Amino acid sequence: MILVAGGRGRFGKKVATALLDKGYDVRLLVRPPATSDLDELAQRGASVFEADLLQPDTLDDAVRGAAAVVSAVQGGPDVIIKGQQNLLQAAERHDVRRFIPSDYSLDYFALDYGDNVFTDFRKSFAETMLASVVPHTFVLVGGFIEVMFDIPSGIYDFDSGIVNIWGSGDEPFDVTTMDDSARFLAEVVLDPSAENQTMEFAGEVASINSIADTFEHVTSCTLERRSLGSVDDLREWIETTKLTAKSPFEYAFVQYIWAQLSGKGKLKNLANARYPHIQPTGIRDYFEHRFASDSADDG
Repeated sequence: MILVAGGRGRFGKKVATALLDKGYDVRLLVRPPATSDLDELAQRGASVFEADLLQPDTLDDAVRGAAAVVSAVQGGPDVIIKGQQNLLQAAERHDVRRFIPSDYSLDYFALDYGDNVFTDFRKSFAETMLASVVPHTFVLVGGFIEVMFDIPSGIYDFDSGIVNIWGSGDEPFDVTTMDDSARFLAEVVLDPSAENQTMEFAGEVASINSIADTFEHVTSCTLERRSLGSVDDLREWIETTKLTAKSPFEYAFVQYIWAQLSGKGKLKNLANARYPHIQPTGIRDYFEHRFASDSADDG
């Protein structure tokens, strides 16, 4: 049985689905109240436990009997650091065989504190994880393809036909769909060879220009490519923006872009070949599905 913390979230549901597809019993840990959006997973046999990561005494019933705990929670330091620490302590009490933290990102181990406000939280929890008696697996996937195009980043504005470029536009970075990330995770969750390892996967190694080229090919639309400066200029923009920002959300996503374009957060040891039956979705397939669906919706 695998416990999925954050099972109500967008990625958590995909993780639960991938684990069910692999034949695991799945238990979802969610904050109360449990809602009808979990009905589909429940119909497939997933059980739902209501608990709060910030209330440690609510976690034991959910963790008891789990072979592995997979965290897919999102939030600030109260959740990513303290909440996951509470969950890890429960895992220690109940002899869980594997703990997978909520990472699914670029190589934040290669970043310095201060490079990214949100990966700082993950770096802090990773230090606790590495000191635990519970075996771990860190799963890194670069960046979620869906998030890259759903959250305004200042790079792609497909509606306006514009792509903004920092650097040459050919700097390589790693992207993976949520579905494929969940499928890889379901493979490593109890894989003995993944115990106490950092597992890196990517659906595609892309660049700003290669993504723009693919968009133009799929949609037959031409993008206006605008140069905003060098990768160092991007870092300077981040530091200047931080001085007056009212919220980290004003620059945090751009910090991910800088970490990718600078190469500092680049994945270096992809493990896709360990699971050759997973043929991940690349940018072209993603665009073909997305824009075909948009065309159908426009009708």
